[in-house]
Parts: sequence; structure tokens; C-alpha cells
Amino acid sequence: MRSLRIGFWLGVLVLAVLVVAAIVPGALAPHSPDAADPLLTLARPSARFLFGTDQNGRDVFSRVVFGVRRSLLTGVGASALALLGGTVLGVLATQGGRLADEVVTRLLDVQMAIPGMTLALLVIAVTGTGTGSVVVAVAVITIPGYARIVRGQILQIRRSGYVEAAVALGQRPSTITIRHVVPNALGPVLVLATIGVGAAIGAGSSLSFLGLGGQGGAPEWGAMLAGSRDYFAVAWWAAVFPGLAITITVLAVTVVGRHLQKRIEGRQ
Repeated sequence: MRSLRIGFWLGVLVLAVLVVAAIVPGALAPHSPDAADPLLTLARPSARFLFGTDQNGRDVFSRVVFGVRRSLLTGVGASALALLGGTVLGVLATQGGRLADEVVTRLLDVQMAIPGMTLALLVIAVTGTGTGSVVVAVAVITIPGYARIVRGQILQIRRSGYVEAAVALGQRPSTITIRHVVPNALGPVLVLATIGVGAAIGAGSSLSFLGLGGQGGAPEWGAMLAGSRDYFAVAWWAAVFPGLAITITVLAVTVVGRHLQKRIEGRQ
């Protein structure tokens, strides 16, 4: 139990540092993320360059810090968009009658049958490359999960006592849905969306690794991994530290999200 609490507070600490780095990256980064010096190409980690330099002579630590904002925006933006889309589909399936439920359910089944990365690549092929397209692609592949959870929560809540009481009092179905059903259904889903932020960050970094994220040498963790993979044998630090940033961020978000999930479910 004590180790779980320590893990939770370590996750909170990591997330706090990430938020500071996303808001004011210049306060943590000692150099400009785009400042290149050919004379310092692939310099080893030192007091001047904590994480060394990359193949263009840019400070890896500064680029990792400046990459936090883009990664968090990708994770939070994709999760929020997926939650919105999943909520709309879940409400439509449960409130639109048997035909709507059947159509939405079958569409979700078809989408979940398509491999996530394949579908994400298809979305980016239509919308074009860039951070915005990555957010949309990651959201599209995660919408079915949220939609199914929202649908299940609504079906369960509709059988609860307070909803039956509202029906007995003569409230309109739309009023019951907006005031009672949806707010109570979103509680557990919001916690799961918190966990989903970590998965979205990982998926977004994978797409950036493929060169589908930010363009023009933007400091993105996935793009940093892609650019440094050819130099791993002589400069491991240029790839290891961005990879560690992705791993630690995903772990921190997941640990905090799991803790919140247990608390909201009433488990210690």
C-alpha cells in the first residue's frame, strides 16, 4: 500500500514538472531548441549539455523540454475529442431507439475491427500531416472505446432509482438525459479518459516517429527518435532521452489515472 502511494505521488510530481515545462519551457531549458552548432554535433552529455547534442548540434535536453507542450497537447486534445465523440455516439445509441442503437453498435464494431494504426494512417492521408491531424487520427481510433463505455453506463443508470423517480414526476426524456443520465455516466468515463491521455501520447509519438507530426524540425519526442535512430551506435543519448521522456510521461499519467479510478470506484 505504501509503495502504491509513493508511486502515485511520484506520478503527480512528474506531471507537475511536465505542466511547468509545457507552460514555461524557457524556465527549464538552458538553450534554444533550434540553436544548431555544427562544431558541437553529437556531443556527449556534460554539465553544459545535460542530455548531449543531436546530429545537428542542438541541445537534446532543451528539445525534450520544449517537446513537452506538443506531446501533452496531443494527448489531452485527442482524449478530449475522443471523449466528446464517444459521448455523442453513446447517447445516440441509447436514446435514439433500437434502430439507432443497432446502427451505432455495428459501426463501432466495424471500426474496432480495423487496426488502430492503419486507421490513423488513413485519417492522416485524408487530412494531411501535422500535429492537428495527429490529434484527430488518435481521437478517431479511440472513440469506439469511449462510446461503448458511455453506452454501458447510460444503460445502467437508466435503471437507477432516481431516474425512475424523474420519470414518475413527468420530466421529459431529454431533460432526464441532460440533467441526470449523462452527468452521472461521464464520471467514470472522465477517469478513464485521464488514463487514455497516456496512450494518446504514445500513439501520437508513434505517428511523429513516422514523420507525420510537426514539420520543419519541431521539437517532438517521436520525431527526435526518428531523426537520431541512424546515429544510435555512436550517440545513444540522442535517442534514449526522448524515449525515456515518452516512457516516463505515459507511466506517470497511467499511475495517476489508475489511482483515481480506484478511488472513484471506492477501492483503497
